[in-house]
Amino acid sequence: MKKIIFIALLAFTFSANAQYKIGYTNIEYIIESHPKMKEIRSVLETETSILEKEIQTLTQEFQQKYQQYQQAGQMMSDIVKADKEKELQDLQARIEDLQKNAQIKLMQKQDELLAPVLEEIEKAINTVAEETGYDYVLNGASSQGMNFILYAKKKEDNLTKLIFGKLGIPYPESEEATATK
Repeated sequence: MKKIIFIALLAFTFSANAQYKIGYTNIEYIIESHPKMKEIRSVLETETSILEKEIQTLTQEFQQKYQQYQQAGQMMSDIVKADKEKELQDLQARIEDLQKNAQIKLMQKQDELLAPVLEEIEKAINTVAEETGYDYVLNGASSQGMNFILYAKKKEDNLTKLIFGKLGIPYPESEEATATK
């Protein structure tokens, strides 16, 4: 809701001062089309695989110990039984912690890997805007599928193709690209 209000205020400000030149692009499409994304995805898949194996190994260990506990539980003394239950609880807590930490670790790794790409894209956007005389460049789409640019009178205000050029990336002429132009 705040975004909609912000956009409405922004549109009102721009309509009151029609001297501004506003362009738009699709940041997410540029990011997804960036050649470094293949490498980033590969690194993240490898990290995910390693973490999943760690979780799987601990889970298997838990299941084995739990089965042993169930089979021998009636023959154990109360003290041994309590120790085994504590061991199972501790192992389960380790699994849960590993799962939580794995998600955090993957998000941090993704942020770390994406930072240079985002910086490169930002520089390209700034350069294109300066070279073409745009005062503002807006993102035309969001990950939630909502377009922030509902109408653009001039198609040349879409700077996506120029940004690809500034990045030295061939502009992908696919159905997706034409849908997001």
